[in-house]
Amino acid sequence: MGTPYNIKGSASQLFYQDTDLLQYKALLAISVLPHPDRTILSTFIEDAVDPEYAARYFLDTISSRVANDDEEPPTKEVLSSFLTEWICLINKLRPTIANDLPDDFKAIIYERDGGRCCVTGVQPVSPQAILEYAFIVSPLVFRDRKMVSGTILNDMLSAFFTPAKLESLCSLFLNAPISHDDREPVQSERIDNVWLLSKETFKAVESGYLAFAIRKYSGHTDPTLQQSYYVRHNNFLKIPLGISVHQPIQPPITLQNRTPNIVPLPNPELIETHARLAKALAWIEVAKHMQHGWPVCSNSQLQSWISYNAPLLRLLRRVWVRLPQWIRVSTYEGLTRIGSRFYGATLSQTVHRLPFNLYLRRGSPGLASKYRAEARSLDLVERYTEIPAPRVIDTFETPQHSYLLMTRVPGQPVGQILDVMTDGETKQVVSDLKKIVSELLQIPNAIGFQFRICNSLGEGFLDWRIPDSQHEDLRFKTEADFNEYLTRPFWDETRKLAAKSHDTHHKIVFTHGDLNMRNILAINGKVTGIVDWENAGWFPEYWEFTKAHYTARSSIRWLADIIDQVFEGYREELKVENMLSDLLGPF
Repeated sequence: MGTPYNIKGSASQLFYQDTDLLQYKALLAISVLPHPDRTILSTFIEDAVDPEYAARYFLDTISSRVANDDEEPPTKEVLSSFLTEWICLINKLRPTIANDLPDDFKAIIYERDGGRCCVTGVQPVSPQAILEYAFIVSPLVFRDRKMVSGTILNDMLSAFFTPAKLESLCSLFLNAPISHDDREPVQSERIDNVWLLSKETFKAVESGYLAFAIRKYSGHTDPTLQQSYYVRHNNFLKIPLGISVHQPIQPPITLQNRTPNIVPLPNPELIETHARLAKALAWIEVAKHMQHGWPVCSNSQLQSWISYNAPLLRLLRRVWVRLPQWIRVSTYEGLTRIGSRFYGATLSQTVHRLPFNLYLRRGSPGLASKYRAEARSLDLVERYTEIPAPRVIDTFETPQHSYLLMTRVPGQPVGQILDVMTDGETKQVVSDLKKIVSELLQIPNAIGFQFRICNSLGEGFLDWRIPDSQHEDLRFKTEADFNEYLTRPFWDETRKLAAKSHDTHHKIVFTHGDLNMRNILAINGKVTGIVDWENAGWFPEYWEFTKAHYTARSSIRWLADIIDQVFEGYREELKVENMLSDLLGPF
């Protein structure tokens, strides 16, 4: 997700907790750079063999380059200079095609790998045209004059790997190539630094999208015959590269040596070296992609939302729901089949994308009350706010199914595009979300339910933070009753700690209840819709903030640069909620 700029303001309890660490101080210095430069540079610290050792080198280096001795923070120019050197170093180590390998050398590798891509195991019909002989780590870096001992790049590499690890790595390329076959030509490349990859897989490895970690306890008795690796996907690179190579890869993968008496398998230390550099490689590709900006947004991408605000929609809605139920069921079932063919499955078995910019929830009859509550929530949003949200068209139940038909909101989930969003665009999302949350707070509880904490119909709410809400009718007359329920499973000591938050009186306000990166849609960095209102209801005012943390605890840029900027305060409530949800365990 990238490195945030709002490190000091982060409310996360998983990141940046020890402010005395050199790693924290280094990342704080880096935070003045824009994304993705900031994220690329942070990989020098976070992915180093010893992050504290790398952080010390980084801080000492930039300090030595500051023009004065007044302990002023480093300028962007100083940081950019270090970043340029880091990118230069990464590119020198980047995997490359081994174009100059002699034919005899290629024959040995081809026989060892069985004429297959080492990663996917696929044997192409015309292997010489499709398979690539690729260096795991470019050997040229160890012949470069800029990399000799005492140079800036060599010192930087030593700080990243540690001197001992770098010495071990260099020794690999100083030794003669390992082979016991007379066919091996006299040349300077290590044969265990070359493997066969398909063109698509090489692109994924070279760009850092794919990386591999050896399985130490794989069950293979002879590591010269087989070695297994876990596969790591740097998924933030999917959008820039449009990669599909991940589909045929079923981790873990196993490299097999068909000629163990002649040549060794690809070297695990070199594969580990590439894995340590993979995130930096991937973020460099992201930076290249971001230079081109967003594609031009077509009118059709926005037109659906505009048309659904028209009076025509309200007229069609009134007419449609007066049709016999069997006609509507037949229509929805037919559109579901068509939508499945054109759009494929969604992330939920009960949610279907339909033609004509529609979405349908179709579930068991037992879900009817949940669908009615979501429809009521969307009605409140439509009536009292200008929040871009789906508009309800129809909801009903039959003995077989429950249905909720609504309009589609344009845009992509922010989680899919956050990594390619600039800081300016994330600040726009913050501004948009502040307005949306402010409007939610203005929705009145006009009915005045007996139960203050409940769903939009005054009935039991649904909330993924509270597992029992999925099968019990949970609603509460007071915040005190709600707090008592939240702490009921725990000992008195835990309840006393929770009192730091629970003894504070909070307003009960209308809440979306699941503002995560999947449910916030955007186009070109601007929020275009909020979807998935099944958790909406009346909750204490802090609940929106703590739930946003609950659903995305490991996504630090999302939390620090967006969620923690949207919501001011509620830090003590977050600590208590994190404690209670951790003790309760995952849902």
